[in-house]
Amino acid sequence: MNSNEQEQAPLTQVPRATPAFTASAGTPSPLSEMDQLVRGERILEMFWPETASRPSMAWLRKQVKARQIPFVKRGRRVWYIPKTVKAWFDLKETKPLLMLQHEHDQKGCGFR
Repeated sequence: MNSNEQEQAPLTQVPRATPAFTASAGTPSPLSEMDQLVRGERILEMFWPETASRPSMAWLRKQVKARQIPFVKRGRRVWYIPKTVKAWFDLKETKPLLMLQHEHDQKGCGFR
């Protein structure tokens, strides 16, 4: 093989982006999975790794029905984007009054 043949590689050898799921690893990458659509069972596993403290699928369905949790519906299937669900949980976090007062004091606002 001469140098001209080596420089002109066929298009099939062009490197492609690594998919979120690789057959060799057998599991999805945790970082890329945060941006992917996942099913209800997986979203519960991601946010509640211990089965003893994990809410049920019925609880998750009730949250969807009441539109209390972000979801994506495609046909009859309901999907979740973990990054969006995490951001939603962060917004719903209750902070103690002292923490709120400290945040306002740092901004220069009078909190009384």
